[in-house]
Amino acid sequence: MRLKPAIIMLCVFAVVIGALAALVATYEPPTTDELRTFAEQTLFPELEPERIKRIEIHSPGAGEGGIVLERVGARKWRMTRPVDVLASATAVREVLEQLAALTAARGYKTRRFEEYELAKPLLRMTVASEDGETLTIAFGTRVAEVAGDAGPEYVDRYTLEQRGGSEETVPQRYARVGGRAEVLIAPDTLCPLIDRAPSAFRERQLLFSETVDEVVPLAASAVTGVTVAVREADDVRTIEFAKRDGRWVIAAPVKARANHALINGVLKHMLALRAEGPTAFAADAPSDLAAFGLDEPGVTVEFTSPNRSLPRVVRFGTAPPESKEVLYAQSTSRAAVLVVRAAAVAKALRSSVEFFRNRRVADVSLADLQSVSFAYTGGRPGLTIARRTDDPSRWRLLGAMTGRAGAPAVPLVRQVVTLTVAQGGFVAEAPGDLKPYGLDSPQIVITVTEKGRPPAEILIGGSPPDRADVVYAKNAAEPSVVLVPSQAVEDFTADPAALRSAELFEGFDRWSAFELEVTAGGRTTKLVRQGRLQWKAASPEGLRLDFAAPSNFLAQVAALKIRAWTADKPQDLARFGLDKPRAVLRIKTTLNAAAAPQDAKTFMLHLGARTGDGSRCYARLPSESNVYEIDADVLTKAERGPLLFRQKKVLSFEPRAVKSLRLEGGRADYAAQKAPGGRWLLTRPLLAPADFASVRELIAMLNGLSAVELIAEDDAASPKYGLVQPAHLIALIIKAAPPAPADAKGAKPETVLVSKTLVVGEPAPGKERGGRYAAVREDGIVFVMGAEDIKRLEAELLTRSVVNVLKSEITDVRIVHRDGAQVAVEREGAGWEVTSHRDVKPDVLAIDRLVREAGLVVTDGYVRYDQKGLEHYGLAKPRLTVTIGRRGKAATGFRIGDEASERPGLRSRRAPRDQKYYYATCGGIPAVFLVPEAKVKALGKHVEDLIRSEKE
Repeated sequence: MRLKPAIIMLCVFAVVIGALAALVATYEPPTTDELRTFAEQTLFPELEPERIKRIEIHSPGAGEGGIVLERVGARKWRMTRPVDVLASATAVREVLEQLAALTAARGYKTRRFEEYELAKPLLRMTVASEDGETLTIAFGTRVAEVAGDAGPEYVDRYTLEQRGGSEETVPQRYARVGGRAEVLIAPDTLCPLIDRAPSAFRERQLLFSETVDEVVPLAASAVTGVTVAVREADDVRTIEFAKRDGRWVIAAPVKARANHALINGVLKHMLALRAEGPTAFAADAPSDLAAFGLDEPGVTVEFTSPNRSLPRVVRFGTAPPESKEVLYAQSTSRAAVLVVRAAAVAKALRSSVEFFRNRRVADVSLADLQSVSFAYTGGRPGLTIARRTDDPSRWRLLGAMTGRAGAPAVPLVRQVVTLTVAQGGFVAEAPGDLKPYGLDSPQIVITVTEKGRPPAEILIGGSPPDRADVVYAKNAAEPSVVLVPSQAVEDFTADPAALRSAELFEGFDRWSAFELEVTAGGRTTKLVRQGRLQWKAASPEGLRLDFAAPSNFLAQVAALKIRAWTADKPQDLARFGLDKPRAVLRIKTTLNAAAAPQDAKTFMLHLGARTGDGSRCYARLPSESNVYEIDADVLTKAERGPLLFRQKKVLSFEPRAVKSLRLEGGRADYAAQKAPGGRWLLTRPLLAPADFASVRELIAMLNGLSAVELIAEDDAASPKYGLVQPAHLIALIIKAAPPAPADAKGAKPETVLVSKTLVVGEPAPGKERGGRYAAVREDGIVFVMGAEDIKRLEAELLTRSVVNVLKSEITDVRIVHRDGAQVAVEREGAGWEVTSHRDVKPDVLAIDRLVREAGLVVTDGYVRYDQKGLEHYGLAKPRLTVTIGRRGKAATGFRIGDEASERPGLRSRRAPRDQKYYYATCGGIPAVFLVPEAKVKALGKHVEDLIRSEKE
């Protein structure tokens, strides 16, 4: 009995030893040399697709007997099994290219091909070359590459799914080349191309020309004639198209211009028709065409060409039962009946002849158009719109009203070119009498002249008795009478005055201006350009120019539009204020910088009185006799004289040189002094540190302050600007650069202090919403100050840091609640003790957080700048009283009162809309300020918040 376990162990040991021996006997390691070869090149580097003459494919999709493809020309193939038909050279080329590009990721020596489904492979391909060499490749189980501990691993797709693997892995297959005793792992790129039905390899083109070496699709350029026969009941309707001078015309049943683009589109789709769908090849040698509706086809299309290389004929039959989007079709290129996606094409071909006609009344090119003339019945003066000889891109008016034609004339010309026949509008072909159509005496005769072509006439007649929305029309050179929308009559009887040009300075290029002169109020301001955008004042001398002002003014002049034509040839200019113009603009331009001054072109404009409402003023070009109305803004600017171009920078100083500032009319009346070290101290409304960032931002805004607009010179004392008793006043004392040394040897120059006072007055009307009049009293120029700059005057200058004590300096913190409860902590060596409750175990981290919160209090805004009426804020009996002991310094502290009804100022706009605030005051800064609720919660701790729990 005791030997039984030993015998069992011996048996198990023997089995293990036998299994190991068998494994060693059959194990065959991968051949590393072959693996390296696979990584460097394709499996068949010697394969040349153009030399392959025969392909044999066996796959589930190919069917029981497989597919055999044989080359019969340089670029031409036939399928000889399972049927003998023309093959698609494109499909064959794709298979051969994938075969030539095939690589392997890994290879193994083996004799157990059944484990890889390679003993009797379902997927196999054999190719034979011209010199008789044969190559066979077989494919087995589909595998995937996954990441393993020792590198890539390969598992079959079923095992991958069992493991929960990703289907996004690159699909690969086990493969075997010829009779080699090795299995390869190759990308699964060739199998989808060979595991297909025989129909996938057939030539799908419906129309083609077959040569010895290739199959050539029929080209649209080779077609010069198309005949469409449409069967309707027992009748056959025929339409013939012919190409003449490169354009399609209708030759029968009427002679007319065809819609060239439409014919080309239908032709393109016809020639591109291919067999579609799984049953694309309905019959190779049909014995009964009636089964496909091809014994009496619904549409027959014949293509012809002058060189007799055509005709080709296509016949469309019925639709298969399973789909209405496809049709049976047969062509003279092959006997087979195909299923093609031709429903849309056949529908177009079944359309009436009107569908194919060119619907333009006159075939006119806008690019070649030279003039359009309108002649009217009833004594109405005629109108002609013609291209200008000096500038073909522009138009002019001739006839009863002459002058420059503007943008409105272009749509009118375009409407003539695009005048289109209404739907169902081809009403008569070559009628003997035009009187029933009102065309014997047309109400409008339009004459169109084109470059290199004789004039064309379009006649516009009357309306049919039962339709007022259309009128009869006729191209005089064609026999057809058509209908066009009656709106054309109204369009073609436009008021010539509405066609005039609204552009005041035609051909004016502001970038080529080199001299600008503005005369107004007896003063002349003359500017001369020195660089592309650099201008210098020639008069008055010493005028500091705003960099952008000359260019902006020239841009406004370039954009001037004529708002009204007041008078063409007035006898008295005085009633327009143009006998003695209020302002005169003179601008000289040149084509290039090297041109001589005498070659410059001068543009002049006289500006007269304003119209009744003041929004416009009268203007006149000395070169023309007309008086126009233009926007008065240009006159307003011209009357400002040098201020129009003066530099808009009204304050400029060195920010670090500011010694003191005073701000009145903002959130509070502040006065601040710069202390040694660069700090700022407020002296009003209380003595306290200033917020350095706020003071710096205010000074930065003032330094380089630019006006939105300069208004007047030396007029700051005028009451109309509200600057005598300003809404804001900002005074700066600035340390200026010292004067030159005194003559006395060794004399030290004295420091010079300069005062700058900015005053802000009444709101300024104009484009700048929120802008106000302002002036620097020392300079006297009134200007408009921008709304954003004014908002910065509302800044809070008092420090935001109310309490700021380093944690390392804090010795103790005491917090007293309104209900009398208190918490006191005291530093004990490197840690803290709760001195108000010595019998508890302190939570060091919680106390650290409390001390840190107590040592830094930052306000979001101030409510008042004294400590009066503290009971109103709950500060007489505060919610929290915090006292902070400091090493070597007097203790400090602050109090927190009730929840505040006020919101902080501008600095806290980023705070959440529902943020709560509480009143607070500090002994160091005698003011009432706001602290966020988060600070109150962080400080409102009780002793239970500062002790360790029992679990700890």
